[in-house]
Amino acid sequence: WKDQSSGTVPADTGAVILANCSNIHIDNQDMRNGAIGIELGFCDNNTILNNDVSYNYWASIYLYTSNDNNISANMVSSNDVYGILVEEPSSRNIISNNTASNNDYGIFLDRFCDSNIISNNYVSGNNVFGIYLYFGINNTFSSNTILSNERGITLYGWSDENTVSNNIISSNIRSGIIITGSDDNFILNNFVSNNEIGIDLRSEE
Repeated sequence: WKDQSSGTVPADTGAVILANCSNIHIDNQDMRNGAIGIELGFCDNNTILNNDVSYNYWASIYLYTSNDNNISANMVSSNDVYGILVEEPSSRNIISNNTASNNDYGIFLDRFCDSNIISNNYVSGNNVFGIYLYFGINNTFSSNTILSNERGITLYGWSDENTVSNNIISSNIRSGIIITGSDDNFILNNFVSNNEIGIDLRSEE
């Protein structure tokens, strides 16, 4: 879809690509075994709800330069690389109540992704990172369950003024929380247990 301002993607569409669209609903779809299940570029105020977007080659859900979208209650698991990938600049998106398991990266926010809310997600068994933020500010990571990943949640490289709160971060192979080269972040009320390192603070590598 391109240049659409409202609508609902029909059932059994297969992979969905939206470009410069707003107020589109992508609900209750089965989008497995492709390259990317759902892709949004230059799209604002859309809803991605209750889809099974697993077993894809690259990613379940991919946002690029897209703001104010709601990504909720999706299954984004068993992809070769990413569960959910959000790239520059994408802000004020809500990513909640998703299951991101058995990918390389569960939820990845890459460069200039600011003021997003990542909450109540179940993130487990990812091979590299559960949740990863690179060069983003004022994001909130709250009430997520982050279990048995290689690394739990990482704030890397000029990721400042973010909040990590009320998460369960347990049984990750390496560190539960890693903060590298990032300042003025708030880490509070997390349950961090049974990781090799609980909270790992590092200067820029």
